[in-house]
Amino acid sequence: MVFYHEKSGQQKQFFEAKKAYPETQIFYESPHRVADTLENMLEVYGDRSVVLVRELTKIYEEYQRGNITELLDSISETPLKGECLLIVEGASQDVEEKDEEDLFLEIQERIQQGIKKNQAIKEVAKDLPMEQKPALRCLPRMGRQSRK
Repeated sequence: MVFYHEKSGQQKQFFEAKKAYPETQIFYESPHRVADTLENMLEVYGDRSVVLVRELTKIYEEYQRGNITELLDSISETPLKGECLLIVEGASQDVEEKDEEDLFLEIQERIQQGIKKNQAIKEVAKDLPMEQKPALRCLPRMGRQSRK
């Protein structure tokens, strides 16, 4: 479960930081802010699958499933009431795997742009799928090898 800012700019910044997370994300939201939140998600995440749960654990519990655009269409026709929960699909794992040399070159590019080595590595790692992050451990060795 995630708590985030209500203001649009801060919310988009929060979503941007979570954009590459492969895990399903769960957000509590008030009914009068659901549409704005979905609009911000659409802008940052793209049209991901989402479930809107209304009145969870109550007699009138209701689920609406679809893409963000489909839910926006649905709630524009029928205003929401009661507590809401948004369950959002995690980032797709269809990210192109990069070999160690490609990672090294990306980091070198950032360093040439004036970014410090540690920050460059962090920036490149942020966009990698979790299973490929261990490949970054060999980069300091690659840097020493390239200087010889």
